[in-house]
Amino acid sequence: MDLVPETYQTFNHLPRQFADSTMRTLAAKNRLYNLVIDIGPGDGGITRKLAKLLRHRRFVAIDGDPKMIDYCRRQDSDLLSPPSGVEYVLQDLSLPWNQMSESVGQLAGQADLIFSNFVLHFIPDKHQLLDILSRLLATDGGGSLHANLLIVADLTDRITTAVPLLDGTKHLYLSADKQLSIWRQALEANGLTIDEFRVTDSEWRLTRKEMIAFIPVLIQHYNTMITEPKQFLSLREQLANPVFDAYTNPTGGHNNPDAWTKFLADNTVADVVLHMKILSIIAHK
Repeated sequence: MDLVPETYQTFNHLPRQFADSTMRTLAAKNRLYNLVIDIGPGDGGITRKLAKLLRHRRFVAIDGDPKMIDYCRRQDSDLLSPPSGVEYVLQDLSLPWNQMSESVGQLAGQADLIFSNFVLHFIPDKHQLLDILSRLLATDGGGSLHANLLIVADLTDRITTAVPLLDGTKHLYLSADKQLSIWRQALEANGLTIDEFRVTDSEWRLTRKEMIAFIPVLIQHYNTMITEPKQFLSLREQLANPVFDAYTNPTGGHNNPDAWTKFLADNTVADVVLHMKILSIIAHK
């Protein structure tokens, strides 16, 4: 993905709505946290808001994108006085636990709260990811996970024989029910008790310019299903049409195999509405 922080923060309306809802729930507890971990701080805006809202002794934000980490650190030092006190750690969470950095490994068993907003769906191996999060949570029974994530649109019925390379990937795409089952199984297999597992059908309105900037992110979601890097890279441009159609035409009664091509060609289309399923999870160890 080549989405820079400055671009993302201008149109992340839907993620902010879900983050605000989760933060209201957490703030109502009025709890003092020894350690809060934010997985995927992005541009840092939600992270700083959460750090200000919750009483805590230590706050760590982990992201696998060095551009995002650098941006967050600069924003903290340039905009805040005093700084937020958030520690920003660069770490790829798609790796197994034994490949975590010393900075992350030292946090094992200490987190009272793990918060994540619109990030966890980017990690291909859900069981391995939940193993890492479970290891980070406090072992005294007081650690909890609060996460909002995307259920990726199923492309199975959007792929046509007109694009042979894509037609050969139909078996890789997962239905919403299958994805939900994988998330539930991953939580339970890693010793996490599910307190909330709720799916919300949501709409995300974007301007034409925002949509053009965001389409690479929507396509990147399918890297979790097409896991062979060379295959995914060879298919990225061809995925634009079915991906755009799946999110803008959710019922699929009349599929549009050229949806993205037609959108780009029609400059009169000023904005679009993406239809998304968002999974909200609360679980504890």
